[in-house]
Amino acid sequence: MKALLTLILVLFSGLACSRTPDVEKFQTLSDKTCVSIAASPVKITLPLQWQPYMSSVRVCPLTRMANDRPAIFLVSVFIEDYYRDKPMDAEWDKFPKPVFFNAAGQCVARLPDLFPTEPPRDLEISYGHWQGNIPGEIRTHVSNPAVGGDFELPVLKWDEAKLHYVPVGETPGSKKERMRCE
Repeated sequence: MKALLTLILVLFSGLACSRTPDVEKFQTLSDKTCVSIAASPVKITLPLQWQPYMSSVRVCPLTRMANDRPAIFLVSVFIEDYYRDKPMDAEWDKFPKPVFFNAAGQCVARLPDLFPTEPPRDLEISYGHWQGNIPGEIRTHVSNPAVGGDFELPVLKWDEAKLHYVPVGETPGSKKERMRCE
């Protein structure tokens, strides 16, 4: 009987531990969680260069759990939405690059490639190392079928003193500088 009680206690304590959010766990940003800018829970003012694309701009919250209040959002033009009603031979536009914003609508980082896709490349964004409701680290993997192949963008690390992300790590070309808000 004592052995059975000990086993039950061990099992329940294991379950309790597994329900504790893991600050190290990384999640992948799904484009299905993104909403139109009109439906966004945060007020974001975008520069004029975004205006022609507003019907295709999506806001993507970065949250640990579904019911969490997000502190960081990615804003990007979804080009598949933009080209959906355009002719097949429509010219490629020079789209504004994605921006990470905080809940106050301030830029905290940028991406040099469109999310979720900028043909022929696709971006996979993962985030974790939580600091409260702010992901302490954002990683971006670029799937690229071209000759250069797949690569990683510099990791974006949260700088608590500056209240924005700082790109760190190796980068192809000058992408690191294009990831800053300045």
